This record gives sequence, structure tokens and C-alpha cells, in this order.
Amino acid sequence: MRYVLIIGFVCILGFVYGQNSTLALNGNVKFVSDASLEVIKAESNKLTGIIDITENKFAFSVKLLTFEGFNSALQKEHFNENYMETTKYPTITYTGKLLDDIPLNKDGKYQVRTKGKFTIRGITKERILNHDVTVTNGQIQIVSSFKILLEDYNITIPKIVHKKIAEEIQVSLSAKSGK
Repeated sequence: MRYVLIIGFVCILGFVYGQNSTLALNGNVKFVSDASLEVIKAESNKLTGIIDITENKFAFSVKLLTFEGFNSALQKEHFNENYMETTKYPTITYTGKLLDDIPLNKDGKYQVRTKGKFTIRGITKERILNHDVTVTNGQIQIVSSFKILLEDYNITIPKIVHKKIAEEIQVSLSAKSGK
């Protein structure tokens, strides 16, 4: 009987540990195009992700149609149809490995680097990104900021609007796990 209890306890601990080592995250992602003649800002609060602390793996995605806040409806239409080709490439993803540990059992703020594949418009580039991670009671919040070069993803700016759209886009995100 004692062995049955010990085996049961080990199984329960394994289940709980496994649950705590994989965290689902939700958040928002913003971008800013700061060109000489115009600033364009948009945001989506539909960023989703998962981090497996045990395996040091992660995956994040956001659907492009969820971005709001453009300067006009026409600007949003051009973003989706002309630049991002949202019908053909509906999602941006970033998947890969954590390069630094996130100690879920120790509250605090940590600098964490990730190395992964960033995919926009069907083009995948390997990136190493830095993130600020805050651990509170086994839950995490991630804040990150980085730049994307449009030419890396074959996004071309027509001459007529080249002073209204920046070639380098500033991206910031915030995501957190929940109980």
C-alpha cells in the first residue's frame, strides 16, 4: 500500500511540475513606422504564445488582421493588401529556444535572450532577441522591443510614399501568463 501511495504522489508531482513548466501567454504587440512625413502606429491585443521552461522552447504568433489604430481605414487596407498580403500570409510567428533560464520558482526580473525563426510574409529569418522577464508567483510577464527591416521580408515601399513609411519598423510587445 505504501508503494502505491509513493507512486501516486510521484505521478501527481510530475503532472503538476509539467503543468507549471509550460506557460500559455497572451498579450499585445505594437509597431511604429516613424518616417519623415508620417508616423504610423498600430496594435493588436491578440498576441498568443507558449513557453516550455523544461525544454527551453517557445512559440508566439499574431494574426495580421487583428491590428488596429492606423491613421485611416485606407492605410489599414494598404497594410493588409499591399504590404503584408494578409490573405496569403495571415500570421506573423516567432518560434525557437530560450538561451537563458527563467527560474519560475524565484520571483524577480531577468534578462532573457531567445534565438528563433521570425516569419513574416512567408519569409523566415533567424533572430536573437532580448526580453525583460518578470517572474511573480510562478507566472511570467515578458516585455520586449526590437526593430524589423522591411527589406528583410521583401516589403517594398513605392516611391510615391517612401517618405511616409519607414524602412525600419519599431516593434514592442508585452505578454503574460495567467492562472
